[in-house]
Amino acid sequence: MNNNIKIAPVQDENDWSDANHKLRLLRATQNLRVSQSKRSVPWVAVMTAIFIFAFWEDGARNAILIWGALVVSAMLIRYFVAQFISKHIENAKLPDLNTFEKWLFSTSMLNGIVVGSGVWWIGLVSPDSMDVIYAAIIGSAIYAFGSMINASVQYKSFAPTVVANVGQGALYFSGLLENFPNEPTISASLLLIIFAQLGLGRVNANQFADSIKIRSENLRLVQQLSREKQLVEQALEQAKRANESKGNFLAAASHDLRQPLHALSLYLGSLALQVKDERGKKLLQRITDTTDVLREQFNTLLDLSRFDAKGIEVEWSTFRIDKLLNQLVGEIESDALKKGLTIRMESQPSVVSSDALLLERMIRNLIENAVRYTNEGGVFIKTETIGNNVRVTIMDTGVGISKEDQARVFEDFVQLHNRERKRSSGVGLGLAIVRRISETLTLNLSLESRAGDGTTFHFDLPTASMAHTDETDTIQEFTSDIGKGLKVWAVEDDMDVSEALKIQFESWGCDISLAVSSGELLRLHQEQGKWPDLVLLDDMLGDLETGLDIAKRLADVMDQNRIVLVTGNTQAARMKEIRESGFTVLQKPTQTDQLRRLLIAAK
Repeated sequence: MNNNIKIAPVQDENDWSDANHKLRLLRATQNLRVSQSKRSVPWVAVMTAIFIFAFWEDGARNAILIWGALVVSAMLIRYFVAQFISKHIENAKLPDLNTFEKWLFSTSMLNGIVVGSGVWWIGLVSPDSMDVIYAAIIGSAIYAFGSMINASVQYKSFAPTVVANVGQGALYFSGLLENFPNEPTISASLLLIIFAQLGLGRVNANQFADSIKIRSENLRLVQQLSREKQLVEQALEQAKRANESKGNFLAAASHDLRQPLHALSLYLGSLALQVKDERGKKLLQRITDTTDVLREQFNTLLDLSRFDAKGIEVEWSTFRIDKLLNQLVGEIESDALKKGLTIRMESQPSVVSSDALLLERMIRNLIENAVRYTNEGGVFIKTETIGNNVRVTIMDTGVGISKEDQARVFEDFVQLHNRERKRSSGVGLGLAIVRRISETLTLNLSLESRAGDGTTFHFDLPTASMAHTDETDTIQEFTSDIGKGLKVWAVEDDMDVSEALKIQFESWGCDISLAVSSGELLRLHQEQGKWPDLVLLDDMLGDLETGLDIAKRLADVMDQNRIVLVTGNTQAARMKEIRESGFTVLQKPTQTDQLRRLLIAAK
């Protein structure tokens, strides 16, 4: 069977009904028969010439010539019909295809009749030339078998053509006609050939129809997959745009929502210097603690969104993991002591390569969780070198986690032991952040625990050379007049934040001036005659200029180390640009201690 079959387009490519399948099948069978007819003409002409040459001396010369001429003529007619159809079949509609089918049937019958008529021409002219008659019968049978492979795909046309061809020889030898040979064996053999061809032709036609149906189904599936691919691509594009919009929203929301928190932190820092009585100090401490919780939860929610939006940029560095652990233990130890817990640590000096800020956030969450859910005993932290890694282990004697809940604890807002949703126990995002950081830094975090028997976390950090780290320990004591004599300029377009900055820095003894643009900074320089000791620049000032733009211009006229960018932006690309600029960067809402350290560095 010819495998190079074209399934030409039909009236409606998306119509896969039975009627349209029949239309496809009709077009495909015509394509195949037309192609075969054009290729078979030279072979028939050559075989006819060989036949004439072989039996030229036999005495039936005229009959052979007439028969050969008729065969070639019939084939030429078929050829020209096929040539015409082949030029128009691709775009033909059903009425045209029906007309083509009639032409193909007529020329097929003509060829079958003419090829089979050889026995009559030779038998009538030279009845004693039995060798020639047998050869003509064999030739017609060969022609029938040769045409069966392709012509039988349209069985309604093939069956009468076979009968018209080989049936003439069966009739010639049947003895039913007077003065013609009575050779029942030959006649029966030819009838068997007819039945065999009809049977094989039906099988071939069915297989061809099935193949066209399968090809049509495959084409339908390809078109369906193509449409579904387009839908998926559209959905991905929409998701991409939504993700970009989400990133833009997070950046705007981060800045806009951080501004009041930033101002609130500054006001509380200033208020701490004004409150003198014990009751006021206790109330202020409660407000400060509540604000810290609000700031932490707000930052956590934004960080979750940034992780999910792939907005976290990893900043690789080398540092002492033992120093980081010591720092965190020192910060959390007081909370453990309040609960009667102990925190022990075993850690040798080790340098690792990772993102220090993300890793600090992850370890802090793990230690705080351990303290929060441990009522007796304590927390044990250790490091050990295993090959090229430093393994960090955080172990507690707390309530533990059942096996079926160990996967759930890393999900968002899951709190197994805080069904009352007490604020002091967090909001169920600590381990969700831990999981995301572990995946981002490829730390292979693992959890071992049983209900009522404590919990152990492990993760591995790649080691680095001690020579590649440059860390110093600084302990600063802050006084109320740490900014005395320092001139500070702040560029901030939010009035609440500006006022809070002014109050905070004046409480430390600073001479602070406020501005909202680079033009106002130039005016300040003209009025005061010199540049300040410290400049704070909000990065998101408006459409015309950014804090980074101003910082780059100021760096031409003053020490870059005295220029500080303060931002509430969380867009990964923008944060990377700001950090790579070389300026000091603070993330809103800032903490009072961060601002104090800036003043100490500016002295």
